[in-house]
Amino acid sequence: MAPRSETAKRQKKVAGVEEDRLSALHEDILLHILSFLPSRELVQKTCLLARSWRNRWKSVPALRVPEDVVFESAHAMKKFVNYLVLLRGPKPLVECEINFWHMDETFGYLDLWIRYALSCKVQVLRIISDVEYDLCPLPDMRLVSDKLTTVELCRVGPEEPLLDFSGCSALQNLTMSYSTLGVKNIVSFSQEAKHMLLYFL
Repeated sequence: MAPRSETAKRQKKVAGVEEDRLSALHEDILLHILSFLPSRELVQKTCLLARSWRNRWKSVPALRVPEDVVFESAHAMKKFVNYLVLLRGPKPLVECEINFWHMDETFGYLDLWIRYALSCKVQVLRIISDVEYDLCPLPDMRLVSDKLTTVELCRVGPEEPLLDFSGCSALQNLTMSYSTLGVKNIVSFSQEAKHMLLYFL
């Protein structure tokens, strides 16, 4: 006769109930795995799972709005990210990636989202504009963080803002691609910097 535990497992499979192995993982490992998902997909899927999963997305150390996630409109994207920031609160971030595909509707909130990420001690910040034949003007701001190590900017400009990194003591990697910003626009790059990669239009 099969052990009772084995019989119970078979009954669960017959009933169509799969064993929840993810919940058995250590919380830090689980959050690390979940951090690779786009934020929209993460919220949608975890809210459909067991009660213990419904608010877990708030603790995931990544905010991702990648280019392959399609929103119904720019307004829908703006609304989602604003609510995400509001509900997530000040929990720590390791990575923040925001892709713009409609500059007029979303640019006004870029400054807010960047400041939110910095307040959450973000380590990797990616701002990417997917607007064709145009560049996303970065807000004229001074970044201040002792945790930020990597900044990646793509298709930003052309209003010649000054990027002041003097307040980012841990910054080591700066990548700017398809940008009109020149070296003269980069103020006080961290002395700890190891890599600075620039691609210009």
